Amino acid sequence: MGGSLGYEPSPTASSSSGLYSLFDRKSLVEIRAFADLPDGVKTTEIRDGMEAHGEGPGGRRRQFLVGGVASKSALLVYEQFGYVPTYVAVGYVRNGEEWVSVGKWDIPRVETLKEALAMINAAPK
Repeated sequence: MGGSLGYEPSPTASSSSGLYSLFDRKSLVEIRAFADLPDGVKTTEIRDGMEAHGEGPGGRRRQFLVGGVASKSALLVYEQFGYVPTYVAVGYVRNGEEWVSVGKWDIPRVETLKEALAMINAAPK
């Protein structure tokens, strides 16, 4: 895992809305399938390219790796295919009836929610 190599993840985007403070990492329960994410998160991720065609296996652009869900927070990690694959974690919070992205981090490849959380916890806020 990259964290043992001194990897320092960096956020690629952050929320200016102040909703990031509502992101509850401790309540997340690991999921292993994209279908297990809340509908609002899936809709946003599909719109942002989760199911787009690309140069990856099976003609995909991205592949879901692992995630976490709770009543008002969600996290997903995916591989972005390309000449050099990248790995991205995206955090969401529920704001009323809407799921809003509150953080996006470039991280090394991870296999579990625990590893993903360790990577984003190390990232500067």
